[in-house]
Amino acid sequence: MNALFSREEDRLDGDVVQMFSINSEYGIVPFNDDNYNDDDLFMFGAVNSEGDLGPTIGLYFSSNTRNRILLTPGIQTYGTVLQNNGYPKTQRVPMYKWEYDTTSNLFGSELNEWYTDLESGGFYSIPYQKMGYNTAAYFQPQNGTGPFNGATGYIFNYDSNGNPNQNVLEWPNNQSNRFVVGAPYHFYFGLGKGKTAMNRYITKYIIGG
Repeated sequence: MNALFSREEDRLDGDVVQMFSINSEYGIVPFNDDNYNDDDLFMFGAVNSEGDLGPTIGLYFSSNTRNRILLTPGIQTYGTVLQNNGYPKTQRVPMYKWEYDTTSNLFGSELNEWYTDLESGGFYSIPYQKMGYNTAAYFQPQNGTGPFNGATGYIFNYDSNGNPNQNVLEWPNNQSNRFVVGAPYHFYFGLGKGKTAMNRYITKYIIGG
């Protein structure tokens, strides 16, 4: 366990932070004994950029992808109007991408980190109302097919037939090692059930009409 806290001052390694981050997104099936089994959890060695062999931990999450797509900015609230006319008024939002230290496996290594090199284009930006599975630089699984089997927005992969398969641990050939994570699916820690910003948005603008 101590090997998962190998950074300075015993900070969490990037692969662990990555797993916690995905578990905290809207629509992700939360990690517990009832939802996942031992076959969904992976721990293995991976060579990082410094040539060291360190443990990497990863969890093959599942989600309600349809709900996540419907709650991407602008899709559910404005529907056909903006689909036909575009997004003329929206704020361009800057963000850092998450960067993999290695693409030798699906989960990277303990040196996964935010890409913050501003001189080399560390900031990624996109008009917020245009964020969607086909328009933003989300994680792109390989072999995804159909309207809800393509991009997931989190680390995932499919088998050669386009079916979700936790045994597919190879890095997707079509995926960059830098991609957007979290936005706009993160909730806030420490709040009661139903009290997140996403819950208030749904209540006021979707359910409330």
